[in-house]
Amino acid sequence: MMLPVTGGAVLFKMVKLVGDGIPDGLGVPMLVGVATSAVSGFAAVWGTIRLVRRHSFTPFVIYRVVLGVAVLVIVATGWRS
Repeated sequence: MMLPVTGGAVLFKMVKLVGDGIPDGLGVPMLVGVATSAVSGFAAVWGTIRLVRRHSFTPFVIYRVVLGVAVLVIVATGWRS
């Protein structure tokens, strides 16, 4: 699912950047950044899918409910630190 979105974003930015001109000395760092982003994005998606397949969402649901109640209490009481 990430490939079309990431590819489209890279293509969109590259067309704009090539049209404006790549600043001197930034070609290699830009390519390293794009490659690093692609690898880390792939790893994040792969890790999330693996986690979801092996574990349930119960701890996440409990965390979100507790956090939501805490936010509602803070908003309702007007509490500020």
